[in-house]
Amino acid sequence: MTSNLEKRGLHETLEILNISDLEEEEKRDVEMETDHFDSSLVIRDAKRSKLERYLDILKVVSEFGPIRRTHVLYRANLSWNELRESLETLEKAEAITEIPNGKGTLYKITGTGQSILSHYAGIQSSLSKANSTKDTTTSYSIWDRMSKT
Repeated sequence: MTSNLEKRGLHETLEILNISDLEEEEKRDVEMETDHFDSSLVIRDAKRSKLERYLDILKVVSEFGPIRRTHVLYRANLSWNELRESLETLEKAEAITEIPNGKGTLYKITGTGQSILSHYAGIQSSLSKANSTKDTTTSYSIWDRMSKT
């Protein structure tokens, strides 16, 4: 059962990230791609939602920050355009901050960014407890892969 505090935390987190309609976003991002080189072999790849991209960036910056933009790009496995748009949104939400450096710009997570990650961890924990009785598949996020290396 989700408490009112957890519900409020999720609402505030989504509000900070300016995500108004996750359901429509999820519908669009769950479109499947196929491998056009071999029609007998169909490879499907579910795309990440904006929220998942934001969380992956926050996790990378939290663990490895202060960190350069290109390092975030590689560790979060994003395209250049996805990274630019996401960093801009996270900066506007004051979840990350730029640190000028002689060789470029570094990114560091803020208290707001840490709060977003902690809300996400709480939600994820609640959902995994609820789903523990019917664990049929294992899902790995970029964060799971990074923490194993």
